[in-house]
Amino acid sequence: MKKEKITIIGAGLSGLVLARLLEKQGYSCTILEGRDRPGGRILTIRNRDQAPVEMGATWFGNQHRYVIQLLNELGIEKMDQRMGSHAFYEAVSTAPPQRVELPDQSGTTFRIKGGTDEIISKLIADLKQTTIKYNEPVEGIKDHKDYLEIITPNSNFKTPLVISTLPPKLFADTISIDSSLPQEFQKEAQKTQTWMGESIKIGLTYTSPFWRNEGMASTIMSNAGPMNEFYDHSDANDERFAMKGFMNPAYHAAGAEERKNLVIDQLRKFYGDQASAFITFFEKNWREDPFTYSPYTEEIFPHQNNGADFLKRSYLNGKLFFAGAETSSVSPGYMDGAIDSAYRVADMI
Repeated sequence: MKKEKITIIGAGLSGLVLARLLEKQGYSCTILEGRDRPGGRILTIRNRDQAPVEMGATWFGNQHRYVIQLLNELGIEKMDQRMGSHAFYEAVSTAPPQRVELPDQSGTTFRIKGGTDEIISKLIADLKQTTIKYNEPVEGIKDHKDYLEIITPNSNFKTPLVISTLPPKLFADTISIDSSLPQEFQKEAQKTQTWMGESIKIGLTYTSPFWRNEGMASTIMSNAGPMNEFYDHSDANDERFAMKGFMNPAYHAAGAEERKNLVIDQLRKFYGDQASAFITFFEKNWREDPFTYSPYTEEIFPHQNNGADFLKRSYLNGKLFFAGAETSSVSPGYMDGAIDSAYRVADMI
């Protein structure tokens, strides 16, 4: 068995920020990541000569001070989310959509210039004493007196400290622990919402931003669906063009091709045949991501149990800690919450 000093489960935003903070305190880390990529719920799709399209975490505001601080430290620029001067609003399916005027929203909602995964790339480049092991989903943890033994399909790892950054529901459902955690943890983890776990994100790239033409609108809000929201998602230089939005989660049971046809049909209502002339169509149904989502057994409301006290304690005699967006009381579920949780756990250690 290989001995490591501190082991972090998950190479998403909170896991990478944690490793960076712990390195500054003199620790070395190993990050075990089940996927074949870093980033977790940050997922930027890049195609040559097309706008990068975010299928995961995207937006932040001036209130998200941890995100802004980290971007400044890493030398990453932000950009305004283009909302346009008007929006299409669809109240019901039986009435035509309305074109409504929007107030000036510049300087209120931002994206990361160049793509959200810039923050992941810069964090990894900044790590010096951390090893990231991909395709290593953790299946079990054995509690020994002075260390924990982590079990993956490929290896066993011996470590004095483990920090899980997985959604608590996913941790409880997929990782077996021979020394049981308190009943409260298991019970409450089942009732903790996984942020983005039920989202269906849609993106389309185009050769021109026809949604900015006279009489059009760059933003769509619809109560009728299947897309509830749609936004201009063009690149920072406004040279490559895209739209991105959210599909009603009820459509997760439909097939991918059916969802695609439904989206195009809806966009044609607003933009006509131009909507069909996309270069590339992307979707990410997060409910189908086994490293994010685990099905609920009861109704869960948004942010339920996020930031709860049971997620902020250490377990297994101070050898097991929990970080991640769901564990934060500050902007729970968002990038800001993920970063805040890393600071909290680094301070505990």
